[in-house]
Amino acid sequence: MFEKFIAATLLLLCSMGASAANEPPAPGNHYENLALGLRVTKPDSWRFITTEENVQSLKRMEFSSEEFKQKVLAYATPVVALMQYPEDHIGVNPAVKLTIKSLEGIPDPTAEVLLKVAEAGIREEFADAKVSAITEALIAGRSGRRMSYDYSARTTDGGELSVSSVLWVVLEGDFFLMIGAAYPQGERAALEQIEQVLKTVEWTTTPIVKE
Repeated sequence: MFEKFIAATLLLLCSMGASAANEPPAPGNHYENLALGLRVTKPDSWRFITTEENVQSLKRMEFSSEEFKQKVLAYATPVVALMQYPEDHIGVNPAVKLTIKSLEGIPDPTAEVLLKVAEAGIREEFADAKVSAITEALIAGRSGRRMSYDYSARTTDGGELSVSSVLWVVLEGDFFLMIGAAYPQGERAALEQIEQVLKTVEWTTTPIVKE
């Protein structure tokens, strides 16, 4: 269970320029999933990306092993993802990805525990990761937790990218909402836009579909 959780966490954090999509991005600035009760609004200059774009982006990343990379790719299905630049952008493409998962099988399920599990996986995958303390955060009108960190991401062409990432987690009933974001280290303007996206997130508890 936790290996799947860590793989799903890493897919939320990796963000690179991707190849062309197999379908056009969602039109407009608003995304809504009635089944999950999830809504988010993107900045005018950002774009929603497809599942295929997300997968292609992850394929350009190097992981600790090919087996683990395949696990990450297997869970490369956030509910919704958005990026700042077009798919031909080179380097770290500021992004926000949201997913909703069941708490089933997770002992002592709290936002703090989930982030600590994620931190362990991050430290194992990225040896140079510098992780901040977990702090309180307001997510979709609820009290949740936030964790940020810097790390170096390796690419399949031998490159190395300096990345900053943030994870937010909030629980409701038998589910949790996790939001992951990535941007180039030092780009405060990108983080500010990401935080603006976070403020638009709405998550109702009904209707909701168990995965």
